[in-house]
Amino acid sequence: MNLTFSEKIHICKGFIARENLTEIELKQVITILNTKITEATKYFNFRTLRKLIAFVQYDENKARELFRATTEIDEMKQIYLEVVKKSDVVKIQILVFMERTGRSRRTFFRIKKEVSVKVSRKLNADTKTNNDERGLEQIGKQK
Repeated sequence: MNLTFSEKIHICKGFIARENLTEIELKQVITILNTKITEATKYFNFRTLRKLIAFVQYDENKARELFRATTEIDEMKQIYLEVVKKSDVVKIQILVFMERTGRSRRTFFRIKKEVSVKVSRKLNADTKTNNDERGLEQIGKQK
């Protein structure tokens, strides 16, 4: 099951609402989730969310530090995301990426594909036209 990043965050917020947390703990978990988790976070899953909730319940003041220490960031994806936010022109994005990482243009596009594949899968599933439905009906009638 491949979920997009935004789908994972939405589901996580649903889980958080069901947890037995105080108002302050709830705000702290959501704040950390929104600020510290990005598409560049490696291995972000629901177990990671459980760790975050446990850290906040243990010590709200040290929760950020504990969470940051136990999660990994994919540095190439992080740089890619920063570069894309700063410039709309792909040529400039490539040049800045290559300058900051020392990696090739091909690596830029490989990372771009990794990040955007998850988004395009969702778009393909969500964008169904009348032609698609008619085509599916015709296939069903042929069987």
